[in-house]
Amino acid sequence: MISIDNYLFLSLTIVLLIWLHITIKHLGVKGLYFLYFFLNVTIFYGPICYYQLGFKSYILAMSDESLFEFSLLSLTFFIINIFVLKITFLKQAFIFKNFFGNISFDKLENKNKITTFYILTYIVILAYMVIFYKHFPLVKLISGEELGERLDITGDIPLYITFSAITMIFIPSGYFYFTNMIKNQFALFLLLLLCIFLLSAGGNKGIVSYFLIFYFLLSSKSINILKITLLITTLIIIYGALKGVNNLSPENINYLIDSPVRRLFVSQGSGYITRIEMINNNAFHTGLAIKKEVYSNIYNTPYNSGTSPTHFTGNIVVTSGYLVTILIYTVFTIIFTRILFTLDMLKIKKENTFFMWNLFLLSYLITYSEFDLANFIRIGLMLINLFFIKNISRIKI
Repeated sequence: MISIDNYLFLSLTIVLLIWLHITIKHLGVKGLYFLYFFLNVTIFYGPICYYQLGFKSYILAMSDESLFEFSLLSLTFFIINIFVLKITFLKQAFIFKNFFGNISFDKLENKNKITTFYILTYIVILAYMVIFYKHFPLVKLISGEELGERLDITGDIPLYITFSAITMIFIPSGYFYFTNMIKNQFALFLLLLLCIFLLSAGGNKGIVSYFLIFYFLLSSKSINILKITLLITTLIIIYGALKGVNNLSPENINYLIDSPVRRLFVSQGSGYITRIEMINNNAFHTGLAIKKEVYSNIYNTPYNSGTSPTHFTGNIVVTSGYLVTILIYTVFTIIFTRILFTLDMLKIKKENTFFMWNLFLLSYLITYSEFDLANFIRIGLMLINLFFIKNISRIKI
């Protein structure tokens, strides 16, 4: 068992609660900044709390010392976020206000072109899936075959990283756009099911889960216990299905209680702690991918057996040390907080979630992965999506 000093854990918890209080006080829970806060909790507080309670997953790859260093870094990041958010609110430091204001649904011109664009995107994605349908894990599950690995791990079909990037950006964005156009509730429900299917077909549980969390927080008119229970139940069902769970035996029930929580609040953060442990042990090798080395260390498997991504600052700690990491994180936080603050203070309506999804997805990517080729492709596609929607009226077809 590993743990940190109780006073340090208490200090971390108090600072986190202060950040939560300021977030809710200034921006509420139905906004992008609250989702950004939640993502940070899963990385920088979840694993610390997990190990402090005595749980043991992944502990062979870390020590009290690396957990202590990670806790101090987390505390530093929380304090940075508190000061940046407070200063941003006091100064009303908006950024890109005109751009975000002009991209709202009610100000878009020539909506027929946007509708055509998203319909064509859906058709292309569906065509890709039809061509390579035999390789998709969810299709295998429905047809009764063995589930198999995620396609971003196996590489069984060509251009899958590009396909998955297009899917995770344009499918939800298109869905939220169509909710403004379609009034029939049954048709909207079918479209929602199609969106969930397309997002989960490749076996990626994270993106479809956060799509539903985003939908719940930003699209629902109100939040209550019934809706929260329904959301959690749906997430567990999807997680179990994508893991191949087909019955509710006592063993599977325990698995469905433990595994989703561990994956959400521990797995990504433990990869960060392992990076610190490997730094302390001089365990990294020049020329090898950091996330692959970390995976090998955590699971004691040969190199190239899998990857262990974490927050984008995780690799910076490895290559440049703590001081550079804190400086880069501070600059990032100042800019990104202003973007999220601007959107939340503009009181963006439900009708505009189609472009807000892009900003949430950016939060998701930087929290759960480093800046690599795949993420640069995704970020590029997000920018294309946003600028295309804003300027489509100028495009002659």
